[in-house]
Amino acid sequence: FSIVDDFRRLLELPEPTVRDGLRLICEIEPVTVRDLAARVKRRTGLGSVRVAGNLDTTVRRVAPAVGGLGLSLNIGYLETVLDLRPDVLIAGECDEYAWLYLQDAGVPVIETAHCTSENPGLGTLTRVLQHQFPGIPVVFHEVECPWVVV
Repeated sequence: FSIVDDFRRLLELPEPTVRDGLRLICEIEPVTVRDLAARVKRRTGLGSVRVAGNLDTTVRRVAPAVGGLGLSLNIGYLETVLDLRPDVLIAGECDEYAWLYLQDAGVPVIETAHCTSENPGLGTLTRVLQHQFPGIPVVFHEVECPWVVV
């Protein structure tokens, strides 16, 4: 069980070519950031995604970052992901300092939503716990994206 793998599957990213704990690199056919962002938006069902970086940059090496791993308070995570040489990061959640840090590193970012990136993995965890502990009620409550774009 890996929450980041469930996010990867939601995004229809292939099996990673690099796996180091929560740090993954998935290699896809070359695509622009703009087209990848549209694909992410479609796969997540979100009305919008936020993107930083040149939308016309062609990317191939994708690093999915579940939940708040894209936040600046997780700078150690971001630094080790950059060591894996991604072309683009798809994050659950980012903040301005992380956006700027990744822009300085030349890595575009596509942000989904914290809950959207974690819901698939938490659903999997619920099913695992239900199977392992059949006598204990285990319930999953999907968290909906709390914001809208106006």
